[in-house]
Amino acid sequence: MGIIESKAGGEFRNHTSMILYENVITFGGTGHVVSLPDCKMYGNPGCPRDLNPVCGTDSLTYPNECSLCEKSREQGKDIQIKWKGFC
Repeated sequence: MGIIESKAGGEFRNHTSMILYENVITFGGTGHVVSLPDCKMYGNPGCPRDLNPVCGTDSLTYPNECSLCEKSREQGKDIQIKWKGFC
């Protein structure tokens, strides 16, 4: 894994494209952009049962962002969103 650079709003440019971001982490040299989940919007206990899969930085697929946040809290880890969709 490369150097991690935090961003908070603006533009991220790499050699092939330009994307706009709000809260992302970029992994230096890889071009991967990782979203910061908005875990404060999900209360305890339980999550909605909707299926909007996200791939976590732990390489596990979660049914939705809330489930990722719940697991992150339970394990005391900082799991981010690699991308929306299945890993």
